[in-house]
Amino acid sequence: MHEAGQSKGVLSLVAVGSADAVPSGVPYPAVAHLASLDTPEIREWVEANAQYAVYVVAGMDVESEGVPAFSVAVTPGDYLEVIAAMPR
Repeated sequence: MHEAGQSKGVLSLVAVGSADAVPSGVPYPAVAHLASLDTPEIREWVEANAQYAVYVVAGMDVESEGVPAFSVAVTPGDYLEVIAAMPR
């Protein structure tokens, strides 16, 4: 897991294939600009999973067998911005 400064929240990036259920998250491109998510480590993970749609969800309990996921500690502001952008 990537550590980002004084972290207060955890977000997970989840790679979703066309046959998978789409999580209640935010498409990665919509929040890729956030400092906590704009790191070489995360960009590398996203590129390695480019064949999938990548979503950002709150928490880190999203990993399932066969579903690529990456959890990252984020700043409080970035966490709140993702939470605000999530579908209701």
